[in-house]
Amino acid sequence: MTTQTIEVKKVFVTDNQEQWIVFEEEMQAGFQYKLATIDDLHDYDIRGCGSMA
Repeated sequence: MTTQTIEVKKVFVTDNQEQWIVFEEEMQAGFQYKLATIDDLHDYDIRGCGSMA
């Protein structure tokens, strides 16, 4: 049997328009953050690639 290791990272959204989505280790003082929802990640994908799929 093979064991697979999965790395889990917390992803946050911010009010900083230049860096709308960040990982926990990229967070900076002075911005408001909230844990990203599935809808936030979907919105980010649409913004990042311009696709509506």
